[in-house]
Amino acid sequence: MKAELKSLDLSSSTAFEDYRPENALNFGIYVTATIGPLCETCGDLFQILVCSRIWFNHRTADGLLLDCRRFEFDGPYSYSTVVQKIKDFVADCEGGSWDELAKQLSIKTHWEFESYRM
Repeated sequence: MKAELKSLDLSSSTAFEDYRPENALNFGIYVTATIGPLCETCGDLFQILVCSRIWFNHRTADGLLLDCRRFEFDGPYSYSTVVQKIKDFVADCEGGSWDELAKQLSIKTHWEFESYRM
């Protein structure tokens, strides 16, 4: 089983493709990805921190950020680069079930069901 990125959204009135950080070299935003099985319309929600190395290092040094799951960038912010990096990560995940895929995706994301206990 393979995963597929269905959509990326910000938790604001701004569309993700229209987002421009104030500082293209020092930025951090959370995006919500809908990711599901390849060739299916359904998907689960995954929160993703997209940030620059400068932004991340500043927040971890100050103790403001304790979770290290993220997509980190060294260069200036680029919407197309961010989307491609997330798509590539998702496409590289493979497993025997959706739960296995979701656990792999949770290496860099926060799955909406990761704290559920069956």
